[in-house]
Amino acid sequence: MGIMAPVGRALFSALFIFAGFDQFRRFDELTALARSLNVPMPEVTTAVTSFIFLAGGICVLLGVLARVSATLLAILTLYAAVEVHPFWKHEGEEAVQKRVHFMKDMSIAGAGLLLAHLGPGAYSLRRNRSRNQGLKLGP
Repeated sequence: MGIMAPVGRALFSALFIFAGFDQFRRFDELTALARSLNVPMPEVTTAVTSFIFLAGGICVLLGVLARVSATLLAILTLYAAVEVHPFWKHEGEEAVQKRVHFMKDMSIAGAGLLLAHLGPGAYSLRRNRSRNQGLKLGP
């Protein structure tokens, strides 16, 4: 059972680490997308989001500030689901594709919220529970 936490953290964080690098690589393209979606301060928003994806993914992977990082990643993923994949605004095949991405984002956000609630588990750099309380989302 002890190996499940680090494997789960690695699987969850891989998406965000790769996305963070990819977003920095495609910065101009994603800034233009943010601008088309009327995101405020698209350059700053794209830079901050890219940094949070990369740094948050690394923190979750290592188990350092994992609860706070997972919470931020979940919030950003929920925002992306609603703003980038609003399937209810589309029809036909486009609606189907948007719904698939929306549901994937919701599942990823759910995993992030579980990680935020339960903590990083075994084999994390912050194994000491008194130092790893993080953001409490429930009882």
